[in-house]
Amino acid sequence: MFNEWIDLLRQTVYRDQAPRNGLPPEAPLVLGLGGIGGEERANRAYLTASENAMRRLVRANAQRLDMQLLSIDFLHPEGIPVPVAVASAPPALVARSGGAPLGASLLAGVADDTRSLGWYADVVDEEGRWVQSEGLVPAAGAGRFDTRLPDATACGGPVFCRAHG
Repeated sequence: MFNEWIDLLRQTVYRDQAPRNGLPPEAPLVLGLGGIGGEERANRAYLTASENAMRRLVRANAQRLDMQLLSIDFLHPEGIPVPVAVASAPPALVARSGGAPLGASLLAGVADDTRSLGWYADVVDEEGRWVQSEGLVPAAGAGRFDTRLPDATACGGPVFCRAHG
């Protein structure tokens, strides 16, 4: 799933930067993702915060959710910081989430919903077993989500969703 998200991120950066660099508007590679979905959101510039500000926000979100932030690293396509986080969720939060994307809650506020380049999160349980992965590329109007939980929803998680919050 991470590789699909990376491909979507690459496609989006290419689409947004190609005209400024005199390149054809369509990516020369077929990435097998069916193209960039969502609205046409091509950006000349992306809104972003500093890495330190993003770290502080993700730590605060993790603490509020009773999650443990295991790592936060950054990719830098075109020099833009894109957070990639791994966090551990307690069983009660995993059960309460009903499979809703916890990555959206962990990274809430990191990126504007339409003008940021993106973020990615892996959530594991307290024993380190994978629970879910989520990556969003708001500039593409698309993302990727996968979970081991049956009947998962994509409502936005405990921070945003009245049903799960």
